[in-house]
Amino acid sequence: RGTYALLVVPRCPEDGAAKMDSFRNDLEFFGGLDDEGRIVQSVPSANFGHAALVELNVPLGGTDAWSPLAVVIAMQEAGMSVVRLGRKRSDAVVERGLPDQTAEQGDVFEGTCVSVVAVLPPKEEACAGGRKHLPKIKYPGCLAHAPSNKWAAFLGNEERLAKQRQRLTTQPIMFRGLEFSVPSEQLRPRAASGAIVDAALKVLGKKGSDARILDLGVGCGALLLGILHTLGDGSSGTGVDLDEGAVEAFQANSRRILSPEHVTRVGCVLADFGQLDTEAVRPKLLPSGYDVIVCNPPYRSLAQQDAYNRACGRFGGHTEDMKTLVAGETGLEAYQSVAACIARDVAAA
Repeated sequence: RGTYALLVVPRCPEDGAAKMDSFRNDLEFFGGLDDEGRIVQSVPSANFGHAALVELNVPLGGTDAWSPLAVVIAMQEAGMSVVRLGRKRSDAVVERGLPDQTAEQGDVFEGTCVSVVAVLPPKEEACAGGRKHLPKIKYPGCLAHAPSNKWAAFLGNEERLAKQRQRLTTQPIMFRGLEFSVPSEQLRPRAASGAIVDAALKVLGKKGSDARILDLGVGCGALLLGILHTLGDGSSGTGVDLDEGAVEAFQANSRRILSPEHVTRVGCVLADFGQLDTEAVRPKLLPSGYDVIVCNPPYRSLAQQDAYNRACGRFGGHTEDMKTLVAGETGLEAYQSVAACIARDVAAA
């Protein structure tokens, strides 16, 4: 006898926790009186509603032996699908919408998460010559190992992304000790972006108290407001964004975070930051210019986003709009647009 481990998810994600509860009961005698199963770990899943690590104790040899394909089919009959994962980290694709696995195929599909994790030895047997000639054969103890690390990573990712998706869109997001209201389709501030705020403050040095800051692609305002809040009421700034929802979020967060007096020194321009030097946009900026320009634009290529989606779930579990993350075919489009704009401006000065 031995133990199979499997990664399973409900065939219908909408079933969620209810399906896992009924499945737990089905496992007690899933194959017969001598066969039993158990759920070792169950987590909420961003892509499947729930996901679970299951162990099944069954015969591995003899006429009643269970093959890997047999246990996969048994899970399907119980209303579950066995997860399939790619070989490489970049191709750790969760396959969905695949046809059922059947006995006719001979073996499980490649990447199917089913593995023998323990083998129980048979009882000691007497040799043919009897006790007078040779001692009984001694079998080693139970042979066991843990499932693949990739399985644990899958469960961890699914649980983390599920929690991210459950976050209420009205719940403030914390960034550098400040609360930001962020619509679900807008990019949520990442802690790592604090390095941009620190770099801007370092560049400003002692001049910071009355500094003028320009934020290209301001979004909800995390970078610009983080800088202005640190500098104090004497500082001023302008945020530029081509998304109306982002402009509205930035204005609301300005009123939330800055003092009434400070808010009067902060403006926002609805425009493409690659067109700052045009007649339509330039008059809306401070005529005196800016001391520091900060920018954290979309930086992923279409191919990078596609690989990320397949490996980690849509947009890493968030509902952020693709335009907040993807620049274009190469991922460099936003940087090139800003650089070209600044170069034109310098040339015309």
